[in-house]
Amino acid sequence: MKYDSRKGRIMIKTTARSLPGIMLLLLSLLSCSLNANLRQDLVHRSLYFRPDGTKEIVYSEDPEELTMLSYPTGGEEPVGAIIFIHGGGWSIKGPDMPLFQDWIDALNDRGIKAFSIEHRVSPAYRGMAPIEDSIQAFRYLQTHASDFNIPPQKIAIMGFSSGGHIAVMTGLELTRKDNAAVSSTDTGNSDSPEFERSRIRADAYPPVAVVSFYAPMEPGELYQVGSPGIKTILERYLPEAPESHQTNLVKKRAFMNEKFQEISPGAQLHRYAPPMLLIHGQQDRLVPATQSISFYWKARQYGIPFTKLVLVPRGDHNFNASRNQWARDAEIQALDYLAERFKAKNP
Repeated sequence: MKYDSRKGRIMIKTTARSLPGIMLLLLSLLSCSLNANLRQDLVHRSLYFRPDGTKEIVYSEDPEELTMLSYPTGGEEPVGAIIFIHGGGWSIKGPDMPLFQDWIDALNDRGIKAFSIEHRVSPAYRGMAPIEDSIQAFRYLQTHASDFNIPPQKIAIMGFSSGGHIAVMTGLELTRKDNAAVSSTDTGNSDSPEFERSRIRADAYPPVAVVSFYAPMEPGELYQVGSPGIKTILERYLPEAPESHQTNLVKKRAFMNEKFQEISPGAQLHRYAPPMLLIHGQQDRLVPATQSISFYWKARQYGIPFTKLVLVPRGDHNFNASRNQWARDAEIQALDYLAERFKAKNP
């Protein structure tokens, strides 16, 4: 084996004697690649567990195909259904619920059917896009409730980090009382975003409850005081200002404030909101617990029934991944909360 400077590559001269050594080298290199792929596959399987019987379903085809997973939980007659929305800064695709193996037994014990959805992601899609996807997934399940043997009026939503934000915003959008007014006054412009959002929401049963883990509830405030990392995430998710605003700081700031208001659960909160459980780690360094605390007190002022706040003393952001018992305890509280709402005569 020698280096050919004219051709810029290594030349291997094979003989009957040298061939076994060359084959051993190639097999060794191939083994390293296979081992790396195997390790990556094992990590993926440990994070994204799909039990036997899991089905992947297309719930949207426009503007792109989106899928949800139907997990084999809840038994023959589930008492209700839950939609999981994973986190990842609004930018990670895929319908899988990370670490679903930690949830499956507890879901079965409570008779809850589970689904997990994907949504459009930033920076290609921003603002209301993933929220509208979640609304569409919710409506899909209600329309096809009989296919899954679930009661259409008992569907809850649970999200983590950015998924928690999407879950709460979905709950707020689905419970607005001005939908009919929007659709009736905007029938002349069926291409408008307001008309489309109203059409998607129309006649939906409201979510029986929403559970949010460590979600940004005041993204505008978080952008002002948060870490550089969260600012970058929010900039990739917030709708981009028009080119005419890019060089005008006053106009750009006004545009950003307006868009932050549109995607802020704190700003969009109303008195018809569904019951909500807010779970947040007190050691969260990415999205401070004050985000959920302030939203909780606003919900109390609105008189939102059955809304609760759980603070996890040792929890950092994404504390579920720690696999500690105190993290499992928080998840159990979430499922117990949903089980109560499913059993209520008037959830």
